[in-house]
Amino acid sequence: MVQSFTYVEAVDIAEDFEDIVDTEHIKAGIKAVIDAVTICPYHIVTQYPSLEEYYNSEEARIPLEDEQGALYTVLVVMSKLDDNSILVQDITDYVEANGITYSFPA
Repeated sequence: MVQSFTYVEAVDIAEDFEDIVDTEHIKAGIKAVIDAVTICPYHIVTQYPSLEEYYNSEEARIPLEDEQGALYTVLVVMSKLDDNSILVQDITDYVEANGITYSFPA
C-alpha cells in the first residue's frame, strides 16, 4: 500500500534509505539490484494501476517541488538481474517485506 508523506518527510525517508542503492534485493523471488530511492507525488502515483506503470510514464519525469499541502511517497526502484526490466516497490512495503525496523512519520 502506498503511504503519503509531506515533502520534508519524504526527503528525510529517502535520505535514510540511500545506503540500499546498488545492493541486491529479492522481490517475490525475483533477484534485482536497487537503482534508486525516489520521491514522487502521491496523488499522481495512486492514479496508475501499478508502480511500474507510473515509473515508466512521462509524469515520473516531472521535477518535484515542495508544494504547499501536497503529499508525496517514496519508491524503491530496482532492475531485474535477468533482463534489466524495472520493478518498483513502495518504501513501506519494502521495509515490511525485509523485516526492517523503521519509524515512519504518522
